Amino acid sequence: MLSPESSSMSNGEVTNSPQFRILANTLRSQIKHLEINELIDALKFLGYIGIPATSKITQEILHLLSKHVNELSLQQITFLDFVMKDFVKTPLVTALKIALPIVFEAHLISTCDLENVIQLGDLLKFVSRRPIHEKCTRHIIEALTEQRKMIDFKLAKSIIRSLCDLKRKVQYDEILLHHSLDVLTDSINDLSFHEIDFVLTQVLSKYTLGYDYFYHEEFLNACSRYIIEKQCSFEHGIWTLKKLCRFNHVNISLLDYLTSSLLKNPWFLEQGSVGVLIGFLSGLAQADYKPNNWNLIIDLVIKCALGHQNHQELPWLKIVLDMCVMDCWSQTLFEKVFDEEFLDKYLSRDYNTLDKLQLLMLYQCTQTLVPWSSSIQPPSKYLKSAIEINGTHHLSFPLLNTIAHGLGDHSYVLSGVYTKHGHFLEHVVVMRKGGFPVAINLNGDTTPFPTTQRKYVENLDLPPDCTIVALMLLSSSMSSINNDRIRGTVRLQVNTIEAMGIVVVPILQTTWMNIGESEKIPYLMQAIQHKINNHQATSVIAPV
Repeated sequence: MLSPESSSMSNGEVTNSPQFRILANTLRSQIKHLEINELIDALKFLGYIGIPATSKITQEILHLLSKHVNELSLQQITFLDFVMKDFVKTPLVTALKIALPIVFEAHLISTCDLENVIQLGDLLKFVSRRPIHEKCTRHIIEALTEQRKMIDFKLAKSIIRSLCDLKRKVQYDEILLHHSLDVLTDSINDLSFHEIDFVLTQVLSKYTLGYDYFYHEEFLNACSRYIIEKQCSFEHGIWTLKKLCRFNHVNISLLDYLTSSLLKNPWFLEQGSVGVLIGFLSGLAQADYKPNNWNLIIDLVIKCALGHQNHQELPWLKIVLDMCVMDCWSQTLFEKVFDEEFLDKYLSRDYNTLDKLQLLMLYQCTQTLVPWSSSIQPPSKYLKSAIEINGTHHLSFPLLNTIAHGLGDHSYVLSGVYTKHGHFLEHVVVMRKGGFPVAINLNGDTTPFPTTQRKYVENLDLPPDCTIVALMLLSSSMSSINNDRIRGTVRLQVNTIEAMGIVVVPILQTTWMNIGESEKIPYLMQAIQHKINNHQATSVIAPV
């Protein structure tokens, strides 16, 4: 054995010591008499002190293990796989890494202890990172699901990570995932912030790949409560807020906590990174929420944004748009983002459709909402390009036939209409006093995108004392996932349209899909009449 003093020695000093040479020679002389567990432990020790996989003693151990690979238990397979995870490639290492999953599959059904949740957790970790047959993965997940009442928060963390590592959906994994997240939610105060952040990052990564069931409302709310109750730092709160935003999840209490912290310590924003500013602003704008005393923070936000204006690489169009949502109007920043030289660089990248639409919305703000002269405009070439692509993403119009049937026929609804400021209006109807529709589509055209010329709402020949109503169907991404709060940028666009005297009726797609066919016409007619009756300048847009 090595002397007690060796505990303070470096790996290099250990391997070069006389004691180690004696130990290594003894091990080599007895290696053929060691049990499998002892061989794996020896391999672990050698790897721990830095002996490479290419060394003679390590290769001898690997050779013996390869000869007895079919005798390995499930636990030995998973442990050996763990020990070898950082080994450099050699023929023996490669052969064992190929053989282990094969032996694992052969032994799993007959030798797995279906009531040992700790072992099942280790097995799930193994199969989640290896090309194991789906039936084996399903067998483990089913067993864990059956024994889920035995899962504690430590095992829950491991299970969640393994389910995130799986390359495909497996039957019952949703039940197991949600139970594991329930366990973490109930035990969240036993975790550190970094443990919570790690889990949150994992499930978010999976969610953004299209696995919607990795969203867990209670867990996200628990993460927010943790930040508040543990009085975590402003920066940690922003980290959490950014992840919640990517889920499209809104937690008002977290926004209030961050705003309250900022009121007490403005330097969190003044001395923080630009990412902190963007995260804070984006979270509030996405929720379309102005906390109490927001007016005391507006100048601070503008000041901090101006302090970063020389950083050209930032997403300035989104930043300024979020500032507009939050009533943080800065003429200087509008001049910056409308500057032709700036836009030449900013819009030079591929896939800039969203950038152009954000630029268009900022232009619409200057024409309808800004508290200064509307003379500030982007270069005409970029404005024209943005207007041309606006609305072209609409491939279907689910409201069209319902509106037409509700009002009488297609002569009372015009689809695919534009305003002179470039707004795209999915459907336009015109109502006289008393709730009577006006025929505006005399040709009965049901084609939203005519091949000849665009339809403009300003060109409609209308009788006096009538109200123009625009109906828009909001996709699920335009409202928060956990409630019906419309995104701030959507509300801002509605405001720019209503500033032109047009009543806007936003319809949530999630609501629309849940309404029975026989209820859709009365629902729409009531929504139109209700909005006309309550039409007034307001910063709160209520979906129907």
